[in-house]
Amino acid sequence: MLGLAGFIVALVSGMLVGNDATSTLVRALLAMIVCQLVGMVLGAIGKSVIEDHLNSRQVARAAAAPAGVNDEPIIEVSPVDESETA
Repeated sequence: MLGLAGFIVALVSGMLVGNDATSTLVRALLAMIVCQLVGMVLGAIGKSVIEDHLNSRQVARAAAAPAGVNDEPIIEVSPVDESETA
């Protein structure tokens, strides 16, 4: 998305100042490539920050859970054997 925005800004800027079509398109393509790379880096950083935040919340919730919530069940139920009930 950032690459497309960079392309459009460079294209419109080049057209408004009156540059020829070739130089405008070359600069717009270069801007698109650079902006795409920057967008990928920013996306990876954002993903990492969100994953770290979610992991820390999960750890905090597990630490704040009352005792016995994550333990083994108090009553263990075994499956019923239907041959014994008949």
